Amino acid sequence: MYYKFEKGKQKALIEKAIEKAGSERKLAVKIQIPKGSLYALKFEKTNLSEKNLKKLVQFLGIKNKEELNIREVLSTNWGQIKGGKNLIKKKKDEGTMTETIEKLKKASSTRMTKWHKNMKENHFEKYHKWQYERFKKIGGGYKYKLTNGTKVRNLLEKEVGDFLIKHFPKTNYEPYLNIDGKAYFPDFLYRNVIIEVTEWKNPSKEKISQLQKKLVDYQKKGYTVCFFIPYKYRKFYKIIEKYQISALHKLKEYISASVA
Repeated sequence: MYYKFEKGKQKALIEKAIEKAGSERKLAVKIQIPKGSLYALKFEKTNLSEKNLKKLVQFLGIKNKEELNIREVLSTNWGQIKGGKNLIKKKKDEGTMTETIEKLKKASSTRMTKWHKNMKENHFEKYHKWQYERFKKIGGGYKYKLTNGTKVRNLLEKEVGDFLIKHFPKTNYEPYLNIDGKAYFPDFLYRNVIIEVTEWKNPSKEKISQLQKKLVDYQKKGYTVCFFIPYKYRKFYKIIEKYQISALHKLKEYISASVA
């Protein structure tokens, strides 16, 4: 913090300390404040920091801080804030504010592009986990909880997740998988069995294509895959019909047989 004094009071405080010490040089040595800083403080070119005020108060033996005539307490970064405001005013007065903002945006974009590239190349798993955590917060985040406290997207995932936890306790929710340099986070994974849960009504060709791509990539890595889809939506997923399961007891049978 910094302290702003009533006009002339900071100067009086510094001069009183100089008088007691014998000179500015001696005061600088005694209280470990550089002579140049004392000069700036004496002529009130700068405000006193909390650290230096304590040194002066102790040196002068001041017990009652009210006699210091402090007008305002400033935050640690007050100088940066003031400087920033002055810079903005200057840019506005010069008519270069818009140009400056565009330059800052471009510089920021360039830095972020480099950062993303570096993270993807050198910290692949960490980067994609971070990105996925950000994605999970979109739209209010994951609003439902499984019996083990894990947060999930929707009621269908909760229903399936609670069932899996009961019968297959070591089931993982949205684990990270690296498949040929691509990050995947399947809905549920128990040993080598992946369970994707979906209930899209009239899914687009793009969404169906995404499911097919997942299926191929998962199987390529040796995973057994099924899609838990409610009966009323099965007709929309005919292209992956042989991988569909719509009843929890059938899901249990499928997983048990796959890991046997």
